[in-house]
Amino acid sequence: MYCNCDNPFESNFLARESPFGARKPGFRGINAAFAELFMIHFIKDVLKEREVIESAIKKYGYAPEHHFGWYLAQGNKSYKDVFMVLGGGEGLMTIEEKAKKKITVFSSPLAPADLRITALLELMEKVFKSKETRRIEFELEEPLYESFISQLPGNIKANKINYTLVWPVHDLSKFDPSLPGKEWKTLRKVRNTFYKSHKVEVLDTKEYKDKKSLKLIVDTWHKKRGGKDMTHRYKYHNFIDSNFMGAKEARVMMVDGKPSGINAGWMTPNSDQFYGAIGIHNYSANDLGDILYLEDLEFLKSKGYKFANMGGGEEALTNFKKKFKPSYYYKTHTFLVVKK
Repeated sequence: MYCNCDNPFESNFLARESPFGARKPGFRGINAAFAELFMIHFIKDVLKEREVIESAIKKYGYAPEHHFGWYLAQGNKSYKDVFMVLGGGEGLMTIEEKAKKKITVFSSPLAPADLRITALLELMEKVFKSKETRRIEFELEEPLYESFISQLPGNIKANKINYTLVWPVHDLSKFDPSLPGKEWKTLRKVRNTFYKSHKVEVLDTKEYKDKKSLKLIVDTWHKKRGGKDMTHRYKYHNFIDSNFMGAKEARVMMVDGKPSGINAGWMTPNSDQFYGAIGIHNYSANDLGDILYLEDLEFLKSKGYKFANMGGGEEALTNFKKKFKPSYYYKTHTFLVVKK
């Protein structure tokens, strides 16, 4: 089965793939029974085929944003979630922007380590045959990015890195909620002053049903957010509307009786890391951002989580998070590839 249409998302196509992940010329000449094992297709109704996608996440997921509910939240009228399925159940969470003739690969491939580059190459081989796609955007962790760049075909060009996100990870066994000693003196004072000056209550979002007020937090945060960090508020609205679909933890911080911040996240698949995907507030009180971040660390430690990945950001956000003394950082790079 070959796709002769302009849009690769309209049909299945035969992948040029060997059983061991190596790309073999002339693969199309093998017998049909063997070829069926390496069929690739695209799922356009991701909610309907949720089970297929969640199966790939469960088996091959390893990155923080390998999460069905969060992937689903990325879609709207301009951004169409389209899941690419490989023959062995591996996959790519992609987002199609027809108006821009662009496809974004959302997070890293859902595949074993030795097949991740293959999955990316197969996607490019297919979609660049179409007049419907001119650009593909990737966000890859640094080692995968370097490997990918080194294996690009000669007819594909990778543009320079658009931006780099730095991801802080906390070893919660080393985090002491009492914030002892000189190194924590400033934050300890900030926290003590805040709780003396304000009435603070933290509610599970299951107890708090006012979605409009939660969206207002997002809107205020989006408007006042400084630095060059990029964000789109619609995906947070979508996630709120889905009742934080698939979130392991989701809480709203009430300050003086008013909803002022949201912390939410989930376990990174096949790891011991909790991903603090959402930590946003409305700037309604001094030092609210510090208090929300500390609340997340304290809560996660109290629940027995071992590690907390507190999300990627550019320079301004990274500088803010340094004060909480993460155990280590890693980087992801976002960039475009185009056909020469």
